[in-house]
Amino acid sequence: QSRADSSEIPIAREIARMLIGSADLGAVVLSKFGCNAALNPADQVWSSPSSSRPALVPEKRFSARLGRGSMLSVWKDDLTAHRVEAVVNAANEDLDHCGGLALALSNAGGPEIQHASNYIIQQNGKVRTGDAVITQAGQLPCKAIIHAVGPRCSPYPSQTELDRAAPLLKKAICSILDIVKREKLKSVAIPALSSGIFNFPLPLCAEVLVKTLKEYLEDEIHLGDVDVRLVNNDEPSVRAMEGACRQFLRPDRSYSQAVRSPANPQATGSLQLGRVTLHIKKGSIENEKAGVIVNTTSASLDLNIGEISKAILEKAGKQLQQEVKRQKYSASPGDVIRTRGFRLDCDYVYHAVCADKYENRASEILGQVVRRCLEMATKNYMKSISFPAIGTGNLMFPKDEVARIMVNEATSFAQIHNGNPIDVYFVLFPADKATYKAFDREMKAVKESSKHSRSSHSSLNDNAQGLKVCSKPSKECNKMAFKCNPGKLEALAWLSKTLIPRPECVVRNNHIYYFGQKEHEDLLCFQAIHEVTIQETLRDGKASLCITGQPLNVLAARLAVERLCCNVQEEYAVSEESEMLQALVRWRCDAIPELAAPEHNAHMERAYLTANNENLPYTVNGHEIEVSFKMMQVRDHAGNRCVLERKCKINVDYAQGLKGSNTLFYKKKPEDISRSNKAVKLFESAGLQIIKLEKIDNPILEQHFQLKMNHLSDKTQTLYQRVPAQFCDLVCRVGFQRLYSEPDDRKFGDGIYFSSRLETLADWRTCSEPEQFIYIFQAQVLTGRQTSGSPGLIVPPARSSDPLSLFDSVTGGTSTHVVFNSHQAYPEYLVTCRKIRATRI
Repeated sequence: QSRADSSEIPIAREIARMLIGSADLGAVVLSKFGCNAALNPADQVWSSPSSSRPALVPEKRFSARLGRGSMLSVWKDDLTAHRVEAVVNAANEDLDHCGGLALALSNAGGPEIQHASNYIIQQNGKVRTGDAVITQAGQLPCKAIIHAVGPRCSPYPSQTELDRAAPLLKKAICSILDIVKREKLKSVAIPALSSGIFNFPLPLCAEVLVKTLKEYLEDEIHLGDVDVRLVNNDEPSVRAMEGACRQFLRPDRSYSQAVRSPANPQATGSLQLGRVTLHIKKGSIENEKAGVIVNTTSASLDLNIGEISKAILEKAGKQLQQEVKRQKYSASPGDVIRTRGFRLDCDYVYHAVCADKYENRASEILGQVVRRCLEMATKNYMKSISFPAIGTGNLMFPKDEVARIMVNEATSFAQIHNGNPIDVYFVLFPADKATYKAFDREMKAVKESSKHSRSSHSSLNDNAQGLKVCSKPSKECNKMAFKCNPGKLEALAWLSKTLIPRPECVVRNNHIYYFGQKEHEDLLCFQAIHEVTIQETLRDGKASLCITGQPLNVLAARLAVERLCCNVQEEYAVSEESEMLQALVRWRCDAIPELAAPEHNAHMERAYLTANNENLPYTVNGHEIEVSFKMMQVRDHAGNRCVLERKCKINVDYAQGLKGSNTLFYKKKPEDISRSNKAVKLFESAGLQIIKLEKIDNPILEQHFQLKMNHLSDKTQTLYQRVPAQFCDLVCRVGFQRLYSEPDDRKFGDGIYFSSRLETLADWRTCSEPEQFIYIFQAQVLTGRQTSGSPGLIVPPARSSDPLSLFDSVTGGTSTHVVFNSHQAYPEYLVTCRKIRATRI
């Protein structure tokens, strides 16, 4: 790209030093705005000892003896000046030492290092990922350099990608130690391999390094007494290594690493509603084995108040009370606070705050907390959740009313849930026969009504597991620079606000609702690495993380948290895309039935549309296969060939239209604004000037929209929705989602909001940060049979006494329309605009 396409902004030296070695900033900017961001190599902390910058004073942070006499330690120091027999270089496959640590070591050691590396490549070819080679050290204060090639990841790697990369990082560490053993070296210094521009997450990098070293040093009896040092000179990496050593070598607290599968609940009554199964069970809630156990607590969050809460606290231990108080000191009716389970046999405890029966809106609040618990459980990919009979004790609710509210909320939730299967248990005290009878009556009533015709409005899947989309990582460039697309100004504005150290910041992103066990463990790591406090808030459909601590530490933690959010939102979008695609395009091979799973099915379709080679290698369940699209055959790991089938329900032009589209299933086609007089006048009348007009072409979304139109037998309405800049491409990919555009006040329900009046969108805040432009989608929307909306709706209201016969959407006044199924709207145009005058609302 030309220099005119790039912009530079100044940053303070202490911020630059903090950013060195971290790929978080580049990954976040690329994900949010489609821009590359990088630092000048001259600012790299891996500088030679001759640099004018003051040399670091070596500082040992941790040490522990492993095996028969080996020592593992963590140091903050400049690796180019660290005194050991061998230092490890984070190399690439070509041993081309052109950037980062490799360049610093090569410059400090002299040209003989690169010459020796070139000779190895000439003689043996590229060094494979996971392997290592040794060369002379030149003028460095050590005997040798071990060049290790770690795995390279995309800027926001998915869990699938990390699962493949982690063993390669472990192999690279073992390759280093094999050379140490072979060369009889007594000391070696290892940096945080792959965690810089190779994008391997730093917390996971530290975990893999420490676990691998522990395993090797304790088991390798012929290695001798070796001094292994983890040496980095940027504070985040040093803290990550120190934290991992303290966790895995000297654990002072335990983390639940396993996602528990619930034991057989021995339920006495069950009812399956789609992917949700309701159970009545006699027992004590504190003895449950489930993904989530629900507790009821007072607004003071004192877990010693109430029989259920007291029983749960007694079994879980006092850590449960401590974690609740760390999150909040008091709460309001309707709040649900999540903690770990500690000694309970569950992953999480949801502490629900309800109102006394005689308080205002008590029944509504009871239903609200049940609904929130179910939503949170599915967004955290829990397989089961156990409720007590909420409100039948100190809150004085009649048992019949509690049963009706809880069963109705669970039934309503089941009508719209198309995600992973989940078991919902109502756990009732064995001696309380009246409560059991009340729940049994409600379950029988639902079972009877479910025998009749059901609504088919939830036929398409809206929730799924995730895959990755690969994007090229940012390349190093001069100063703090951005090689930009049209998101350039948004990226510059965001960075100018973000790169100001503050003692507190708040990251707002509704994808936090989708954080699972892994993400919450990452947050615990961020707290330890950066020495900050991170508090999660989930309330009224909005999610945020508040980070507090020393200003530079808060900034480093914020970038790590932002990247985590970007990872989750990308996985969410890719899984939505995969689920939609599977309903329209099916790949099938009788010998390899796993190919029918959404993630593999989508991978096959992307490869089919974009592959240039005849044979495509692919891994399924750990086995290598080879796919030939020309022959429509698959060769499995044993060499057997089988027929590959593809069935496509989309029109015949679909594949040709997307060939070579770099795995994207949509296109944005710029329109000539001068020829769009009607659109220009319409927006000008609302006080908005059009900057760019793009037509959206997404045959997958369009096909699902057409299926929905046929089902509703409805004509479309042209409506509008404003979306933050960072979610515009996601809407083009997977359609409108509640996560992408939340109005300030969801007073007509928890659905997807559209407006028929552009004027109302100009001041509709859709993101936490002010943006340079306003981004509005013009959509075709199927509103169908409508009624008035109200707060708390998660599906449209029932049209009659039959609870399964629902309206298609709801309204708020004359201009607001709310749908609850993303396939009822198709993004037709994306309009980038700005205000030209004050608007009247």
